[in-house]
Amino acid sequence: MKISRIIILSFITAICYGCSTEESVISPVEPPVNNASDNVYFTHNQWIYSQMNQHYLWREDLPDSLSCNYDQSPDKFYKSILSDKDRFSYMFTNPNYDPNTRSGIGFSYQTYRDNKNNTASLVLYVSNRQVSASGIRRGDWLNIISLDNSTLTYSKVTVSDGFFIYDDNVHRMSLPTTPENTVLLDSIYANSIGYLCYTDFDDIADLVPVITKFKEHNITDLILDLRYNPGGYVKTCKYLTNCIAPEQAYGDIFQITKYNDRISLKNISKTGSADLYNYYGFPVSDPDKVIKGENPIIPLNLSRLYVLTSSHSASASEATMVCLKPYMEVIQIGETTVGKGVGSYSISDNKYKYALQPITMQYYNKNEETTPNTGLVPDYYIADGYITSKKEIGDIEEPLLKAALELILGGSISPDKVAPSHNNIENSLTPVGEPSYLIEFKNKHYNENF
Repeated sequence: MKISRIIILSFITAICYGCSTEESVISPVEPPVNNASDNVYFTHNQWIYSQMNQHYLWREDLPDSLSCNYDQSPDKFYKSILSDKDRFSYMFTNPNYDPNTRSGIGFSYQTYRDNKNNTASLVLYVSNRQVSASGIRRGDWLNIISLDNSTLTYSKVTVSDGFFIYDDNVHRMSLPTTPENTVLLDSIYANSIGYLCYTDFDDIADLVPVITKFKEHNITDLILDLRYNPGGYVKTCKYLTNCIAPEQAYGDIFQITKYNDRISLKNISKTGSADLYNYYGFPVSDPDKVIKGENPIIPLNLSRLYVLTSSHSASASEATMVCLKPYMEVIQIGETTVGKGVGSYSISDNKYKYALQPITMQYYNKNEETTPNTGLVPDYYIADGYITSKKEIGDIEEPLLKAALELILGGSISPDKVAPSHNNIENSLTPVGEPSYLIEFKNKHYNENF
């Protein structure tokens, strides 16, 4: 068998959340012996089992190889061998079989269905100036008529008594072609409060100018908006937390990762420990000593952090809070997060149509705490702030941001801003599928060769 190529990606959930590790390639074990009749799926399913038997966090829960049904299609076979503990592992199309995917359309939306079974899409945020220039705004309702790799065709929608009313005027917009910056917005309020709306723990280079600006303004507080952030790379999560953390964190534990018995044995032979330890770094005071190709840590030395979350904040977003809590006060505002204290990397082989994204590790902070399966519960619960608000991201009247500013400047939050009730319109609408930014996140991270 050709050695599998492991694409190191994100801590990802089964519906596209993520945070990645960056391990060396591990050679696959021999495929299981099976006396089933040969079929078109047999070889692929052999490969799937062998990879899971090597990398899967819950390897001990795999069925015996001889009891497996290798006649199933790969997707059904994969699901049939997953542990009952597993909420997040999934399979996706090998990028070599499906390379033509978009990285973004310049805005994000959530589709809803009304009681008449009509659908419309609510704009969650706009991330491209070209889209803003077209007149699309956060909080708009759209009827997306068609969407391909170059053009969006849509009409506007209004909501009346909980039902969608479609506008007859059809609009067409050419889609952006340039990659989007993972920093949706950065601002400074009251001369000392930094605000960063961050959508994906991807390229560290996106963060450097923002953190530099915060440093130059000597910010005393930071509001980190992760409500649209499903996760990303561990190295990027570590970089951001390293810049935020107070001085006492330098050189101490950022994250501990635990693996299955096979990987643990390999770790022991390499490091003497079954678990892997990742440490915060030290800022380099002399620019001439910065290692070429590395991004220097820009120390903000904060004592507390305000984090805005939604029910889709996951993985690296959660790890940011968990891994900073041993060193500083972390105040969470918004909704309970996904609950993903586990991580994964992608496994593929050019011979096979499908690649794997199995859970391979569990992460912990310095105090051996991880993200609970039930998610991180906010200190101040503001339900569906990103749905109920018609205010733009960064507007000081936007509910989640306003709550954080009130806490920083006034020490408390107005009672009417905590857990507001849904209005009748929202009660009559049902979400359909995932927000578009989650789908784009998956396409971006899992249909590319990193």
